[in-house]
Amino acid sequence: MFHGSRDPTTEKIVLQLAQLLTQKIITKNIVTQENYLVQDVLISDTNTSTTLKPTKKPLVEIAALELTSIALHKSIIEFAQKIYQNGDQQLRIIPLFLAAGVHVLEDIPREIALAETALKDKVTLKLSPYLGKYSGILRLLHSKFTQLSGDGRILIAHGSRISEVREHCQTLGEKLQAAIAYWSMLPLSLIH
Repeated sequence: MFHGSRDPTTEKIVLQLAQLLTQKIITKNIVTQENYLVQDVLISDTNTSTTLKPTKKPLVEIAALELTSIALHKSIIEFAQKIYQNGDQQLRIIPLFLAAGVHVLEDIPREIALAETALKDKVTLKLSPYLGKYSGILRLLHSKFTQLSGDGRILIAHGSRISEVREHCQTLGEKLQAAIAYWSMLPLSLIH
């Protein structure tokens, strides 16, 4: 689940991320050192083969919170119905947000609650922590900065009226030796 954008390139990038995630899930679940799956036949070191039930391809889709033609809760409901028809009963939602702002703390939980009401316990919705909570995010951002040329670093944040978001961004900036710039909403402390 991502914020949404007027730029169609953003959706293409998120779709690529969904494809990478699908591939990672398939690889993790199928390939081992001893065997591999080829057209639903397991080939082993003993040159014998055993027919397997086809492995279900994991269902991974994207949805946007804003700047989209369909509300997030409706996207969740549609996808939950697909996975229910596929015989699955749990949907994991991963917010691609770097900080716990209003979208993460209020908007996304509200949309999930609307979807849960409509689904009536057919599918369990599990909200994963937002991307910025990932323990390797600092290492990832640092590696991105080192790939760029230049003498200075600027970390651009959306901004939030929540003071913890400002503190989180400031801490990231200090650890990355980067200045912080706010794109949309200045923290209240910077307005006065």
